[in-house]
Amino acid sequence: GAEVVAVADGTVSAVRNDHFLGKTIEVSHTGGIVSVYSNLSNDGIAVKVGDTVKAGDKLGVVGDTSLTELADETHLHFEILVSGTSVNPLDYISEESKKSDLGIE
Repeated sequence: GAEVVAVADGTVSAVRNDHFLGKTIEVSHTGGIVSVYSNLSNDGIAVKVGDTVKAGDKLGVVGDTSLTELADETHLHFEILVSGTSVNPLDYISEESKKSDLGIE
């Protein structure tokens, strides 16, 4: 039930049920970057396709809708795609955010 927020400004480009990753929201950003938030709860989705979001805006809440991750504890499955290719999200999160929000030094 933890709140899931947008990592950057963008436009909601998809809200769907993925067969493997469960309830999924995609946000398109400038430069061909897309942030993907999966395993969300079916309840509490706060956006729809076409909505403009700012960094920190609520998208939904963490759930347990991912069929491939049912054995895991409830968690957010998060991805960053650049031109359709999955990349390491930490390469796209500011050093300041890593220290304050993620506790990564």
